[in-house]
Amino acid sequence: MSKGIDADLQSASRSEIKAEIMKTIAVVSQKGGAGKTTIAVNLAIAAERRGLHCAIVDLDPQSSARCWHDIRRKETPVVISSHSSR
Repeated sequence: MSKGIDADLQSASRSEIKAEIMKTIAVVSQKGGAGKTTIAVNLAIAAERRGLHCAIVDLDPQSSARCWHDIRRKETPVVISSHSSR
């Protein structure tokens, strides 16, 4: 029987704990051409190079991250394109 979540966390190594925590990073600006897509894509690539799993949610009506993914030769990072209709 488990001693509880606190005991489990104390006995787990730091890397095991970090692997279970999902982080969300939002790159947001109202100004166009500020480099939001460039920053998001480069952060995702850097995270993947460190062995983390990433997904980019592209909310831009121009779907710049989706276009980048379409010409990229790798499957990852996954790009989910979703924007609201007007």
